[in-house]
Amino acid sequence: MPSALELQFQEMMRHKQREVLLGQVRDNPSLTIGELMTLKGEFGDVLKSLTVGELLSGDSGSGSGANRGFGGGDSAFTRTKAGRIAYDDSMLDALRTSESPMSAVELRDLNGGTPDQARKALNRLIEEGKVSFSGKARGTRYAAIEEDDDGE
Repeated sequence: MPSALELQFQEMMRHKQREVLLGQVRDNPSLTIGELMTLKGEFGDVLKSLTVGELLSGDSGSGSGANRGFGGGDSAFTRTKAGRIAYDDSMLDALRTSESPMSAVELRDLNGGTPDQARKALNRLIEEGKVSFSGKARGTRYAAIEEDDDGE
């Protein structure tokens, strides 16, 4: 019989495997269901337990609240360059579709992420000239900068 500590480590490993698999699927949206079905062993077992909702919402289904990704949650997957780009794009898309400037809290409610992840994403978008801001502290509002017809 495994010890309580060993059971805890096994559960943490299962959770991490699930997070890694979800992250890889999200980072590679061109993967087909057929390609995913070729996964065997532990990864195949994890894949069989995923729901479409988890893939779309970013919820890992673990109940821990960690690394739930876009669409709400405590943390977005921003550890990789592809993850940061995807998160930045989701923030920018939300601003482009909004009829008025948005607060960081409103953006996090739509896209998930921690306050630090949202702040860093917004700072990157401001540095790239894609987002403007007005106000200070909690009163800060963000808006997408319209591109010229030639894409600039």
